[in-house]
Amino acid sequence: MSPSPTTKSSKAIENEEEIRDPFSVESTKSEIPVETETIPDKEKEKMREEVLHEISEAEKPVKKATPPQVAVPPTVPVIDKSESLIIIEDILAADLEEVYFKMDMPTQKKFKEEGERVSIKIEELLKETKDQTHKIFKLIFNWLKLIPGVKKFFLNQEAKLKADKIMRIKR
Repeated sequence: MSPSPTTKSSKAIENEEEIRDPFSVESTKSEIPVETETIPDKEKEKMREEVLHEISEAEKPVKKATPPQVAVPPTVPVIDKSESLIIIEDILAADLEEVYFKMDMPTQKKFKEEGERVSIKIEELLKETKDQTHKIFKLIFNWLKLIPGVKKFFLNQEAKLKADKIMRIKR
């Protein structure tokens, strides 16, 4: 197989003094025909105005569509808390911060809502003339049962201590 006279072998190409790089700037400059096109001034001005108009349109602030406002009902009704209600809630929450933050989020939410409901009931019971210590104890005990993994003895003791503190408010 002898090389044809029109095609060069790879050795012949390597031996050439000058190998043209197809990506070099010099080779592309010479290969691109230079055409000078003159655009009339009126067309230049028209194109300039179109470009300026497009730029100004792009720079205008875009009005974002506001999403529809959805009224989310609060899970616990918002009420003005009386001084006695705040004191009751503080007594109920005492010494439970560590236990509360160890709970998972759904349990925390349920525990908090139930605690608020219990404190409102206790406040109502305190307004009655009859001594309601046992009912207050039961409310607190049932509320504390929401804490996962706590022994009944602890619940009983905590409920009794909290009920006694709350009854001191009434007296």
